Amino acid sequence: MYQYNIHRARNVVAVAIQAKSPAFQPNPAAPAPFDLQVGAFPGDPDYFCLGDLSDGCDSAWAGIVRESQQVLITGVTSGSSYGTKDEACVDGMSCQTALWWVADNYDNVRLQQLATVGGKYQIVSTKQGVLAADNLATGKSPRWSRIAHYDAPSRGQQPA
Repeated sequence: MYQYNIHRARNVVAVAIQAKSPAFQPNPAAPAPFDLQVGAFPGDPDYFCLGDLSDGCDSAWAGIVRESQQVLITGVTSGSSYGTKDEACVDGMSCQTALWWVADNYDNVRLQQLATVGGKYQIVSTKQGVLAADNLATGKSPRWSRIAHYDAPSRGQQPA
């Protein structure tokens, strides 16, 4: 369903992390084959599959950061598998809709030095996405995208 899920956390630093969607996806699409485990942990996505950017219903999330404060994630590589073995989705940035879901956070949540491959959106936050095509680091195959830093929108101070 996801590789990293930082939920209602405070004072987190993650350095040099890597996340890749499972090789069998998008067939079956997330959350399968873990349908019965959805909601087992606080902060699990609900997978209502309404077709918006943040439903995560095509492939597993590389990472989720929600309702957190003072989070720094740096030196990140995230990629989407191409279960059909068709590498065209890598260069077309269409292997999955979005790689990172960053939403409803409080002060000082930042992703920096984020490199992605295969996803249409590098980050989805507040129903808007950061398009991988807008941040291409190379025009040659495999086409990958890079963000130097992304500061998540803040809801202010996290409640005690």
